[in-house]
Amino acid sequence: MVLFWIMIVSKFFFIQVLNNDVYRSACRIQSRDTVHVAPRRGNFFDRNQNLLTSNITMSNIGVNTNLFKKGSEYPKFLARYLPNSGLQIKNAISSNRGIVWVARDTVISREFLDSLKHFPSAVLDKRTKRNYHPGITSGPLLGYISGNDGVSGLEEALDNFLSGRPGWRLIEKDGRGKKRPLLNHPGKRAINGNNVRLTIDQNFQTILYEELKSVYSEYNADNAKGIIINPNTGEILAMASCPSFDPNNRRNIKPASLKNRVISDIYEPGSTFKVVTATSALEKNAVNPEDTIHCQEGKITIQGRTIHDHEEYPAMTFREVIQHSSNVGSILAAQKAGKEQLFRYTTLFGFGNKTDIALDNEEEGIIPPFHRWTDLRAAQIAMGHGLSCTVLQLAYAYGAIANGGKLMKPYIVDEIRTDRNELIQKNEPRVRRVVASNETMETLRTILRDVVDGGTGIKADIQGMSIAGKTGTAQKVTENGYSNSEYVASFASFFPASDPKLVTIIVVDNPKGAIYYGGYVAAPAVRNVIKRIVNVSNDLFFEDQKHQYANLFQKIMPEKDSDTSEQNKEKDSPEKINLSKPDRIRSLEINQESEVFEMPDVIGFPASRAIGALQRMGLKVKIKGSGEVVDQYPHKGQKVKPGNTCILKLHS
Repeated sequence: MVLFWIMIVSKFFFIQVLNNDVYRSACRIQSRDTVHVAPRRGNFFDRNQNLLTSNITMSNIGVNTNLFKKGSEYPKFLARYLPNSGLQIKNAISSNRGIVWVARDTVISREFLDSLKHFPSAVLDKRTKRNYHPGITSGPLLGYISGNDGVSGLEEALDNFLSGRPGWRLIEKDGRGKKRPLLNHPGKRAINGNNVRLTIDQNFQTILYEELKSVYSEYNADNAKGIIINPNTGEILAMASCPSFDPNNRRNIKPASLKNRVISDIYEPGSTFKVVTATSALEKNAVNPEDTIHCQEGKITIQGRTIHDHEEYPAMTFREVIQHSSNVGSILAAQKAGKEQLFRYTTLFGFGNKTDIALDNEEEGIIPPFHRWTDLRAAQIAMGHGLSCTVLQLAYAYGAIANGGKLMKPYIVDEIRTDRNELIQKNEPRVRRVVASNETMETLRTILRDVVDGGTGIKADIQGMSIAGKTGTAQKVTENGYSNSEYVASFASFFPASDPKLVTIIVVDNPKGAIYYGGYVAAPAVRNVIKRIVNVSNDLFFEDQKHQYANLFQKIMPEKDSDTSEQNKEKDSPEKINLSKPDRIRSLEINQESEVFEMPDVIGFPASRAIGALQRMGLKVKIKGSGEVVDQYPHKGQKVKPGNTCILKLHS
């Protein structure tokens, strides 16, 4: 017995004294562990401090059947907090399969969490889920995350600011695997991610997306994209595209839906590019707005290639060339200015270079090197073909026109702050360069107002609001050259025309059906966007202008007089009023609600005003000659409907 106890004590002495460090180290390695402490990812806010993202803690709740004892109150506890899960709980407890999950991705209360600690067989696994409040309206813009890493959109571009830095702490576990924190031991605190306030207005974003979705669905287009910016600061107020995706539900997501097409799709801008042609010609004084351009009945031949207008235009002023989007007139103006001038202003407006916005996958577009600018290539570029750009580049080109000539640097991040509200970064408006003189841009703004008031952009007009803009209809480039069946319809605008506060562009790729023109497809969508923004925004202050129909209504509905005799009633009857030419034109521009209506009398009107009035009513117009209208077909009073073609005979 003595020998036995000597052996036991010797072994204890060998373990506890001689090899104390060895066994202590082995025990520490076996029972202690380092736990990764994840930081909380920073959130996005819009310009009005509306929360765009949030982090929700989701829990998986289960039972360790190896530790469960009969008579435990754990099943009753779970049934109280998890309704309709009684059978699932019973099957889990009787399975004897180790850890069995009873509920997944559940939001639990603090009371539930505290009570769960009293049950030895309870198992809890927590994770953080990113919630995107705008949903599908901002999918390609905000992007999404995997784990705590940004995968696309702003989540990826700003990942270094949002993700934070992880920490760690020590825990101790017993032989049964139960873990508890080790207090008063070294560790590292996690640093949470920073919060980002964007320049986006979520109301504008929702409106833009909904109108894009509407036109995308109506015309069964390949895609649609749009942007709204503040031309005076360079802030992006909305940026959306269709098809989109919901970052909260990414099952069966298509790769095409992930693209932010406003910055990653390049396309030929078509007639929306003619503002660059106009600027280059006006700045050089090669043409003036009222100079006559002989459009050669709508066709011109250059290097053996004949380029046509969509109408057989005769002589027009340069103002009317842009107003009615004449290809021939634009080419002739560009020839007067010269190829060097057109190339110079193409690059000054920012085409062919990235804008360096804080988003990945931005394309720079394509501009042919100047030594390849043949006469034909220059003519094509003058009317918006032969080069490509992004919607973002085009928006800031129109922004320069709207603000008086300054090409602004685009930005979408307003400021970045820590989770303790300490400012890290604040972005301010920056002028990249001055493109042209304020006088030229002011002239161009009036011309673009005419485009909407009585030209190809007439379907973007809103009574009482002065919208300016330019339509574009470009043939798509295919492997076999320009397509005769696929087009890109676009409309670029700013509003209000005399003091612009918003630039809005919508581009519809390959609208299907008989109607594919930018003035019929994209312009109404822009009109709807602006109309809805006016109704929700308190930040826009519009020019104090009289209603454009005020004079007409005053003549048709004169103020009531105390004399109500039948003689005065007959005198003031609308049928007896002889309206002047301007008032007659305005009266023609009132929309016809019925499908079939009578052809109005436009004899005696200038060509541009007659064309604008008839196009507003949905009629197509062909003209012969120049000057005032001397004859028309159909004649006054004949039945017509939208889509019919009218022929106007003109004479100087």
